[in-house]
Amino acid sequence: MHCCVLGCSSNTRILRGKPRNGVAFHRFPKNEYSRKLWVNAINRPNWQPNVNSSVCTQHFAEEFINRTYMSGPKLRENAVPTIFHWSQQAQESESSTPPDSVAAEQPGSCFVPQCNAKGSYKFSVPKD
Repeated sequence: MHCCVLGCSSNTRILRGKPRNGVAFHRFPKNEYSRKLWVNAINRPNWQPNVNSSVCTQHFAEEFINRTYMSGPKLRENAVPTIFHWSQQAQESESSTPPDSVAAEQPGSCFVPQCNAKGSYKFSVPKD
């Protein structure tokens, strides 16, 4: 299982055998209104969750999390994901170097914001 939020690397493979530090995975609500709130908050264009889609605890404010269960953190009924790493990245990138400079510093990784792709496909960005 993995978190469907763009840029989040939480998944059960990474956490398997390691302390989870209160991280759990939460399926989308069945209630249509709540489900739409989650989808809007996650802000993935042209995407809809399926039955296996989940969001990790890291994207919920502490006020929405009930940590009294032995089985792990549970979300309160009114929980909506509000914490996103890409919101911090967007603020930081406004004052950062141009994308072609970032690509040179991090060979082999994509420099497109919120893209975690790594591999052998590389494309040049035309310079003005």
